[in-house]
Amino acid sequence: MLVLAVQNTGDARDTWSGVKRIVGIGDLHGDYDQYVAVMTDAGLLANDEWAGGKAHLVQTGDITDRGPDSARIIRHLAGLARHAGGFIHLLIGNHELMNMTHDP
Repeated sequence: MLVLAVQNTGDARDTWSGVKRIVGIGDLHGDYDQYVAVMTDAGLLANDEWAGGKAHLVQTGDITDRGPDSARIIRHLAGLARHAGGFIHLLIGNHELMNMTHDP
């Protein structure tokens, strides 16, 4: 499994300590409205901006497919990563892998 951890400092690593809050979400499948609702309910998003402070968001894959807004979610997460006070960890799910390998 490929893991990408992004913070506004560009610090990429695989070990963190002292993390007080971790929020995991997954299987967004291109549903931008549901993505925003989940992020808002989790306290990570307010007015379309990062509100999670130093929390770590772990997106467990499957951003893509099914819904119409996969690219919109990816662009939004990338924008949040540049401004987040915490970390955003993006995992590659089977749907991303299928798209990369052209597996229908």
